[in-house]
Amino acid sequence: MTREDAFLEAIIEEPDDDGLRLIYADWLEEHGGEARAEFIRVQIERARLPDTDARQWDLAERERELLAEHEANWTAALRPFVRRCGFRRGFVEEITVNAQPLVYHAQTIFRLAPVRHLAVRGVMSFASQPDAAARTEPLLEFAPDWRTIDLAYERIERKGLVLGLLARWDCFPALMGLNLEGNWLSRQSIEEFADSPLLGQLTSLGLAKNGFGPDGWAEVLRSKYCKRLQELRLGDNHLTAEQVSLFGGPPATERLLRLDLSFNPLGAAGAEALVETAPALSGLRELVLSRALGDIGDDGVRALARGPLLSQLHSLDLSLNRIGDAGARALLDYPYPTQFHKLDLIYNSISPSMMEELSRRFGKRVCLFRR
Repeated sequence: MTREDAFLEAIIEEPDDDGLRLIYADWLEEHGGEARAEFIRVQIERARLPDTDARQWDLAERERELLAEHEANWTAALRPFVRRCGFRRGFVEEITVNAQPLVYHAQTIFRLAPVRHLAVRGVMSFASQPDAAARTEPLLEFAPDWRTIDLAYERIERKGLVLGLLARWDCFPALMGLNLEGNWLSRQSIEEFADSPLLGQLTSLGLAKNGFGPDGWAEVLRSKYCKRLQELRLGDNHLTAEQVSLFGGPPATERLLRLDLSFNPLGAAGAEALVETAPALSGLRELVLSRALGDIGDDGVRALARGPLLSQLHSLDLSLNRIGDAGARALLDYPYPTQFHKLDLIYNSISPSMMEELSRRFGKRVCLFRR
């Protein structure tokens, strides 16, 4: 085993120890790996800084430059087995991988990187194999380290794999994020999910584009296990103002930091309902309303601007809402102090002069897209 292999093995064994990663960066710098050493330090510094810290901008730009030049080389060993790699704190911690190579090459994949975030694709075709369950069993050796699992758009409901995941919930003690978007989960499935101890571990849950009805998600927030959830994604679930009002009930709502209601027909009435439920959403810092305010987005923005909800947000996505200068004016005239670090107005109909006013009102570093 080389010295470099020993470093990697130690980091995989202790993935939370930034000290090991920084010692490795020092070793790399001494042995001709200056770019990789810098990248590790940049990502660790970014991870330690608040998202709102001004230094994030310059560090992110340097991160992009280093990846553009070196990513292919740094991921070469993994690329035969995975579809995509993502770096965190200097190492590949995220992979997108097809189910079959994940199962067949697990020993190699998890020996090459401290992988903790998995997006698994091709689940249905693999699950159709007669020996799939037996072949999957050894994979669970690595499951205790997984932080997030992405099973989006895999139609896993057909094989009952959601129930299988719930039945093995104790195999994933570190799991914090689960993406079940686009799987057409039934109302029964979401009720069973709400009654699973697995929910008690999660801080992030994706339930966009499912078949459990516009208010089925409320079972999750009402669950006795829903104690840690901070992010809930409910895009494209046919939510209206009536369903938005359900956020006013469960105590779990107060813990939400990020709420995605994009591609739901909320309209101005839904925006008003959000403002009315603002006391129950007291912890909310990110709100995604892309294509949710209807054909006359100006009315929806005016509704949002009638209450204090926007004043607590750090990030607001109002893209694809046909907002014009009248809606922009409602933002400009908003009577409460704001703390936006991102204001997304991409693909709206706001004039260049009004965009300049928005930049002056909310700051040059706020993302006021003009495309």
